Amino acid sequence: MPSTLLASRPDIRAAEARMRAARLQVEAVRAAKFPLISLTGALGQQSGALGDLLTSPGRIWTLALGLSAPLLDFGRADARTDQARSQAIQAQLAYEQAVLTAFREVSDALASLDHTRHIEAALLAQRDASAAAARVSRVRYEGGYAGWLEVLDAERTANTAEQAWVQARQARLSATIDLIKALGSGWTTPANQTDAARTP
Repeated sequence: MPSTLLASRPDIRAAEARMRAARLQVEAVRAAKFPLISLTGALGQQSGALGDLLTSPGRIWTLALGLSAPLLDFGRADARTDQARSQAIQAQLAYEQAVLTAFREVSDALASLDHTRHIEAALLAQRDASAAAARVSRVRYEGGYAGWLEVLDAERTANTAEQAWVQARQARLSATIDLIKALGSGWTTPANQTDAARTP
C-alpha cells in the first residue's frame, strides 16, 4: 500500500498547510527587516526630478535618514525572525508527528483487518461444516437411524456457528471501515482507469 494514500488525511493536510505557512512567515519576517522605499514617492515630495537630489545636500540627508531609521530597531526584527523560525520548527515537528500517528493508525487498522479476516474464514468453514452435519442428522432421522434430539442438537450447533460467523463478518467490515478512516478517504480510482471503465 503506497504511503501517498496518507496524503488525503485531513490532519496531515492541515499540518502540512500550517508548516508551509510557518515557513513563508519566516521568509516574510526576514524580508521585513529591510526597509521598503519607494524612490518615486519619496522624491516626489522633495524634488521635481531625480537629478535635483544630487544637487541638494538636504535631500540627500533626508533620504539617508529614511534608510537608517528602520534599521535602528534594537533587535526587534531579529527577535521576530527567531520567533517565526521557532514557530516553523514547531509546525515541522507537528507535521512529522501527524505523519507518524497516521502510519501507526494505518498499521493497527491493517493488522486488525488481517486478524478479523482469518477469524471470519475459520468461522465460515465451521459454519459450513455445522450446516452439513445438520443436514446429515436430518437425513439419518428420516431414515430412522437417529433420534429427533440428535437433529435438534445438530441444528442448534449450526445456528450457533452461523451467528458466530455473522459477528465475525461484522467485525471484518468494521475493521475495513477503520482502515478507510485511517487512510483519510480511502482509495481513489485513477482518472484513466475510470475513463477506461466507462468506455464501451
